Amino acid sequence: MPVHVVLSGMNGTGRSGIAEHLSQLTGMPVADAAAFHPATSRRKIASGQVLCTADVTGQLHRMRDWIADRAVSGTSTILTCPPLSRADRDALREAEDVAALTGQDGSRVMFIGLAAPDATGTDPVAPDEFGTTVDASGHPEDVADRVLDAIARMRSDQQIAAGSPSMADRLMAQAREAAEQ
Repeated sequence: MPVHVVLSGMNGTGRSGIAEHLSQLTGMPVADAAAFHPATSRRKIASGQVLCTADVTGQLHRMRDWIADRAVSGTSTILTCPPLSRADRDALREAEDVAALTGQDGSRVMFIGLAAPDATGTDPVAPDEFGTTVDASGHPEDVADRVLDAIARMRSDQQIAAGSPSMADRLMAQAREAAEQ
């Protein structure tokens, strides 16, 4: 079953480097939230304007659709983005419903919050959500290993539907192989 890892964190937490390393280990494609802004939003950002709710909602829907399209094709993904509110995470989670309607039941969107020691004002993943927070301090490869460990813990906690083999099992096997090289 496809797994969609959403790495969210403040600027400077190493989202891109961590995602790149995870992609190298797993072969999962990576996308950054900024790529989902239309040209009008990019112009607003470049000129220092604040995006309105409609701009952000449209971006979230494009991100959700990107995840859902890949889930339907059976492809797991990594998405990097700034911190997300609960409502934003709920919007992205709708990709699971789209995938289920097309027979990819069990596709999961996992939220991994990258926590910097001085991070404030973030909306942490709640206990009833599928996700966790990972310490973002250190080298991106080390943080990527902590992300893989978090995925394995969620698997062992039976938060990922049983599969044979599960995405978490494949990720851990790939990470172990890479570490041995």
